[in-house]
Amino acid sequence: DIEPPFSAIADALGRHVSTEAAQMMHSPFTLGDGATLAQLMSDAGFREVAVIDETIECTWASHPEFARRYIAASPIASVFAAVSAHSQQAVSDEVAERLAPHATADGSLRMPMTTNVAVGRA
Repeated sequence: DIEPPFSAIADALGRHVSTEAAQMMHSPFTLGDGATLAQLMSDAGFREVAVIDETIECTWASHPEFARRYIAASPIASVFAAVSAHSQQAVSDEVAERLAPHATADGSLRMPMTTNVAVGRA
């Protein structure tokens, strides 16, 4: 599953940029299912495969600028840069509003994120 902060970005991109941009936001999360990841590792020749969910508390420096900063560092940066300033601001504003419950008093964004950690023997 796509993590909430990135789901917020994907949804906003779909509304204000393009369906393709929204789909690109989902690509880093395609191995969210632990069973699928374990099977891929087994198929690759690993044995004694184990997959666990690891959750950590993440903090990003700026709640209001989270979407712009993440997008600028992602593969969709050029797509985002090519749309109007109005569309860029709409994405940023929508994501900031959706993630407002996770904003801290100092203006940062803090929320838990979970990922799969896979180990196996070669």
